[in-house]
Amino acid sequence: MKKWIVLLLAVSMCLTLVACGSGNKVPTNAETPSDKAITPEKSEPEEMKLALGETAKTDIVEFTLDAAKLTEALTNSASTNNADSYGFPKEYNANEDASNPFVASVGHVLVFASFTIHNTNRTSLDLGGSFNGSFTKVEYQGNSFSNQMRFTAEFSGDSTHWNTYSSSNILLSPDETSSYRGYIDIAANPDSLDDSFVLSFILPTSSGEQKTFSYEINAADVSAAMAKEQAKQDEIAAAAEAAIQERKTETDAETVTTVKSLLQGEWEYTDYSSGNAVKQNIVFDGSKVVVTSTALGLTLEKVGTYTVCIKDIFIDFEDEDYIDCFIPYELENGELTIYHIENIVK
Repeated sequence: MKKWIVLLLAVSMCLTLVACGSGNKVPTNAETPSDKAITPEKSEPEEMKLALGETAKTDIVEFTLDAAKLTEALTNSASTNNADSYGFPKEYNANEDASNPFVASVGHVLVFASFTIHNTNRTSLDLGGSFNGSFTKVEYQGNSFSNQMRFTAEFSGDSTHWNTYSSSNILLSPDETSSYRGYIDIAANPDSLDDSFVLSFILPTSSGEQKTFSYEINAADVSAAMAKEQAKQDEIAAAAEAAIQERKTETDAETVTTVKSLLQGEWEYTDYSSGNAVKQNIVFDGSKVVVTSTALGLTLEKVGTYTVCIKDIFIDFEDEDYIDCFIPYELENGELTIYHIENIVK
């Protein structure tokens, strides 16, 4: 009797389980609610923290922030052939900076940056501008600024000087490395130009995604980095001055006599190297030289003395406001050929 009751209860339990199952369809893999819950959503790029001088890397670009600081003004003067101090932070001076475009207005400050980029991709790389408007971001005084960076100067791999670079984007060829200076204008009133801030750069990857690399800038790091940048700038200037002095070396007496004799009189040519047609009229009279330049309807006359060097004629203008220059020449079979004027730093 007891065995019969136990068997009856077992059968009843089985029927109950079958009944429950028939009213609740077991979901397939495609319909499993838990699968939908764990589907990943697109998230913001991971932010990586770095210090000045460190290198950020994606699979197609390497980026090193060499220096950065807050400033009220940047240098806006450069000779014709170089811009070694161009776009570099300077102390604001009301008289000197009256027409300087690189000056922060009241209630604003400039965030200066000097950095080096290596394009490791097999195709060209375009950063900033309309192609990558989110290239930079500044966090300062509890606020975030995604303002566009303006670039002022470039130092490429084969350069001997910094060169002016007025643009809002950078275009690099495959495997090209160049250094740049730029600034971001933000609406802020700094307590000190040595204040700390965060400067972020958003770099592309080969998959089309972006990675954010944030540099935490503090006063101690800024001081060391700016000193290093200034030393680099001084080294470039010293090398350039040494090269100028070498070019100034006078040639042998016989060549000096021959070249001076052939130079006497008037020479004319048009120089297109500056982008505009500049008509040059050069008159050699004994040891004196007069250079008259005409461009866009304006005429400028400069007077100086000259020296016949090994490969150049060096002209030292009397007016200190004028930039001295070299005129390369060739002397072959008693015939003299001179080329366009190359302005230099005094």
